[in-house]
Amino acid sequence: MMINKGYCSEYAGIKGSMHKLIEETVNALIANCIKELKRDISKCADLNETDGFHLAFQRFEKRISSCMFFMGMRFLDENFRKELCRETIKQINIFWSEMINQIKKDTIARDNARMAEELFLIKRIRLLKDYQISE
Repeated sequence: MMINKGYCSEYAGIKGSMHKLIEETVNALIANCIKELKRDISKCADLNETDGFHLAFQRFEKRISSCMFFMGMRFLDENFRKELCRETIKQINIFWSEMINQIKKDTIARDNARMAEELFLIKRIRLLKDYQISE
């Protein structure tokens, strides 16, 4: 099988198993990106360092875009790519919202002005802005 410039001659015969592998890979990449973000946050917390806390989230923004590798695979069914894109964005946005809400609660509970500034910077980050699907 040769995948070259978006063409895969055997795609029809392996479509089902290939879609499943791509979905599993996307989920594994998301899990890895989340694990790395949590590790980066823990490092900041261990060092009691709030300055630059937003940098961990900026690194997450860059890492998470790797989850969309399948969008460049033009031989995949367009409906499959769009649906996987929608679901991937949905999953990441749910995680992102939960993280923002937790940071907001912690910031309010601790009445921490520096964390409020960091939260402002984090909220400005737009994940996967290049991959939004129009209906």
